[in-house]
Amino acid sequence: MPKPSGAAASYFIDVTKMLSNISNNEEQGKTGGSETKEKLNQIGQVLNLSNIQLKGCEHPTDITKSCRGIIKHLYPDFEARTKMLISLLPIEKLHGICNYIKIIHPSQCSISTHTLNNAIGNVFSAKRKKKNDSAKQ
Repeated sequence: MPKPSGAAASYFIDVTKMLSNISNNEEQGKTGGSETKEKLNQIGQVLNLSNIQLKGCEHPTDITKSCRGIIKHLYPDFEARTKMLISLLPIEKLHGICNYIKIIHPSQCSISTHTLNNAIGNVFSAKRKKKNDSAKQ
């Protein structure tokens, strides 16, 4: 069965949240709980992004798209992304991104760190491939 996307994916995620009562925990995590707010502020400091900037990078349904959005915001320059590797990314930033993503997407928090790292690395490798393809022409 193909993986649903778009509105269908949102619908299934919302139904899952309702049935598993995650929506209450998610709202508490985003707006309540001083411990969560403190974590979000610390992550923002590590990434040098405000909470509003981090919120702007979020994807409503997909954890890996949110990951890629943060990386694109941290490295907006095309040339910087072509030269960047995930191994060159400071480990504090990498952990900060993964922790933030798992806080804002509690229904997908069981995803492996390897999958998140792969999504981050894909941002850099896609730009390198695009640059190499344009250089060949």
